[in-house]
Amino acid sequence: MSMEHYDQPKSLDEALKYCNYVFTIVFVIEAVLKLVAFGLRRFFKDRWNQLDLAIVLLSIMGITLEEIEMSAALPINPTLIRIMRVLRIARVLKLLKMATGMRALLDTVVQALPQVGNLGLLFMLLFFIYAALGVELFGRLGELG
Repeated sequence: MSMEHYDQPKSLDEALKYCNYVFTIVFVIEAVLKLVAFGLRRFFKDRWNQLDLAIVLLSIMGITLEEIEMSAALPINPTLIRIMRVLRIARVLKLLKMATGMRALLDTVVQALPQVGNLGLLFMLLFFIYAALGVELFGRLGELG
């Protein structure tokens, strides 16, 4: 799912593309069957079902963007397509349903994310202060030489 490398053979590229199609079709079928079996209300009540649906939609959007980029119908930034390819790794999170210990760890990480955001903002403020201080102290060194 994320096996791209420099000077990749065309056969590996084609094989990865078809594997992506197969996995996406399997996940779409699974999501549709769960939606039909549980019903709309019970399906969206479980967070794991919401994650599954988000992974399916991201996979479909990634395939669509790749096909649009191949046909060059719309000018799309290739970085967006690379990001969509990286998001395929989120499919691995579907396997965490069975592992209760990993599931508890993932729940803990999700609960800690707001504090990580606050810490990131604090670091950004600290870096900004040091950048302003560096420009003030060393900004005129180029003029001296």
